[in-house]
Amino acid sequence: MRKYNIPLAIYLLRIIKNKTQADLSNESGVRQDYISRIEKNKKKPSIDTCEKLLKALNVDFSLFFQLAENIPGKEETNKAFIEDLIDNLKKEEYILTKLKNIKVTN
Repeated sequence: MRKYNIPLAIYLLRIIKNKTQADLSNESGVRQDYISRIEKNKKKPSIDTCEKLLKALNVDFSLFFQLAENIPGKEETNKAFIEDLIDNLKKEEYILTKLKNIKVTN
C-alpha cells in the first residue's frame, strides 16, 4: 500500500509558493485553522478540500500526489532533506514556468 505524506506536501507547496496560511485560506476558501490542522497532521483533508487547496496553489493532483508519495514519514524527515526538497521543487517550478512561456513556431 502506498503512503502519502499529504500534510508535509501541502506545507512545502505553500512555502514554495510564498503563501501564508492566511493567503491560502483566502484563495481557497478553506479556513486557516483547518489548514493549520492539516499541516500538523491533526486533520485529514477530503478530496474536495485538497482540490480547493491545490487550485489555490496552482498545482495539479498528479504532481501533488507524486510529491506526497516521495516525502518520507515524520520519523525519517530532517531539516536538510526538507531544505534540499524545497530547493529542487523551486528549480523544477522555475523550469516548468519557463517552458510554458516558450512559443513554438513552424
